[in-house]
Amino acid sequence: MVVGGGLAGSEAAWALAERGVRVTLHEMRPLVRTPAHQTDGLAELVCSNSFKSSELVTPHGLLKAEMRRLGSIILQAADQARVPGGAALAVDRVAFSAAVQERVTAHPNITLVRGEVTALPSPGVVATGPLTSAALSEVIGARLGTRGLAFFDAIAPIVADESLDHTRLYRASRYGKGAGDDYLNAPLTAEQYNVMRQKGTEAPYSSPLNDLHEKGTFVCAACELPLFSSATKFDSGTGWPSFWAPIKKENVREEVDNSLSMTRTEVLCARCDAHSGHVFDDGPKPTGLRYCMNGVALRFVRKP
Repeated sequence: MVVGGGLAGSEAAWALAERGVRVTLHEMRPLVRTPAHQTDGLAELVCSNSFKSSELVTPHGLLKAEMRRLGSIILQAADQARVPGGAALAVDRVAFSAAVQERVTAHPNITLVRGEVTALPSPGVVATGPLTSAALSEVIGARLGTRGLAFFDAIAPIVADESLDHTRLYRASRYGKGAGDDYLNAPLTAEQYNVMRQKGTEAPYSSPLNDLHEKGTFVCAACELPLFSSATKFDSGTGWPSFWAPIKKENVREEVDNSLSMTRTEVLCARCDAHSGHVFDDGPKPTGLRYCMNGVALRFVRKP
């Protein structure tokens, strides 16, 4: 038995079936939904559509070559659903999932069963990943003697094309590889790059946004995610644009910053990880917080 119809579960079921083992593959969707999946397809990608580099001089590329030689279903489907991505193996999400599901369901040694598994199989493979159901998570935790499970991964948010201002973007390859127009790129000035990517700080009173009092929204200068509203802006007297709350708490991400021999709370754009500034607990009511932002990390959109 293999539990979980994601990438790992589909690959495990395929590898066993190809070696003559009869496999029952359990996938709880669509009977039990997850917060991230949009379909009931096997191997649905809910994060990045890139499997990283295909170049043999890289660890990722070498691993892919080895997986192809072993008959990997994931690599077969990825090659079939490939889209331009320079040296990276990028795929069409829908076509990739469909290719995996078509192969799995057509294999004579694999039986796909839809429904939640709430007990650990023996023998079996549990490949449910970070979106494991609450019931199965409790069972796994009890077997391991722990009250919680942790899964570490990078997050690559999906951005809708219609949400982008294409007049501010240009098409180009990454690192000079590929056809030359595989990626959309958002240019930054030298000062913006220093602040947003290298976590620098602009000089106080240098941003025109500090004295701006019009009604509107302050969006991330890199990806245009709305970060702050003029309704929460106040004059902090520090020389940097200041707000007592973000426009939505989930639109910003906070991390501990121990640089410069002090401990502060860094504020980043939740979509693109651009450094925006820091938040302090000396702000006005009702939150008592002061989101002290770099003006170059923001772009102001006036209210119509």
